[in-house]
Amino acid sequence: MCECIDVYKSKLADSLQEQGVELIGGISFNTVFPMRNFEVLGERTVVEIQYVEKKTSKNGDVREVKRRTKVINDYCPFCGNKYE
Repeated sequence: MCECIDVYKSKLADSLQEQGVELIGGISFNTVFPMRNFEVLGERTVVEIQYVEKKTSKNGDVREVKRRTKVINDYCPFCGNKYE
């Protein structure tokens, strides 16, 4: 499994500190830890998707509903290697 997430967190933290930003804690990416049989398979990046949907209620009123979902990447967005 690639180490891109850790490498980019470190690079971002270094870059921000060089610009005079004083970090409290560390850098956070939008990631998840997929599991199988209560065993963590590794850290994967996630893409958050937002959209607005038209919904028609039973009485015929149409309204806009904001939706949000997440997609777990099968491949590292930095190096392109498939997550194991």
